[in-house]
Amino acid sequence: MHTKTRYKRIKGFTLIELSIVITIIGILVAGVVAGKALVTNAKIRAQATDLQLYASAFNTFSAQYNAVAGDMVNATSYWASAANGNGNGYLNLGSDVGDPTSTTNEIYTLFQHLSLAKLIPGYYNNTYTLGVGYPVLKLDPTKGMHGANGINIPGSDEYQLSDSTNFVSYQAVLALNISKPSITNNGYNDIDGVMSPKQAFFLDTKIDDGIPTEGIFKAYKAYSANYPCLDGNGVLFGVGGNYLQTDNVVCMAIYVLK
Repeated sequence: MHTKTRYKRIKGFTLIELSIVITIIGILVAGVVAGKALVTNAKIRAQATDLQLYASAFNTFSAQYNAVAGDMVNATSYWASAANGNGNGYLNLGSDVGDPTSTTNEIYTLFQHLSLAKLIPGYYNNTYTLGVGYPVLKLDPTKGMHGANGINIPGSDEYQLSDSTNFVSYQAVLALNISKPSITNNGYNDIDGVMSPKQAFFLDTKIDDGIPTEGIFKAYKAYSANYPCLDGNGVLFGVGGNYLQTDNVVCMAIYVLK
């Protein structure tokens, strides 16, 4: 008696089925990439809006109180909880950033004055605390910004004019450079970057001229970053030229208020 062996035919994918699978995978990948791009673009738009909000509030404060927010010498006459500035017209950094009671430490007082005047949302209490003493960045909520001036900022040479021979100083800027909020007593916390060159470029083009060393938005390389932010060879931080089109988080920036 013979046993009849039966072979089960295994059916494979046809070329049409494989092409459908590959197409679906491609659509999913494209969707993920597009989704990330949408999120990134939304953060950039939110950061641009935030900076413009603070600029508008700063100018309104100056018009209403005839003083620089953060530097206002008689702030306590308007708000009992306010810290007074020294009234020299500049946002100054005190010898101890961790001491907000110093009248020369105005880089966080800026946000307290603007919030007490109800010109910006929320309340800031003039301490070195992310989201409480100074705002978080919309680009990255683990990093922040404070006020500053273009005279005492370390490496103020990076704010070059287009001819690369003259330098410009400012009374008040927003410094997008607090990269490690956990490190205390370091107002110029530009150890690492807070944004990539690509992000800085798109932000610059939305609110300024797209040129990193000109206009009211200026970018530069973080102090300890391993990669450059721009393609030039500046005096201190490798500035000049154009934004590099990379995703390395190595850039800092200032936004000029006055």
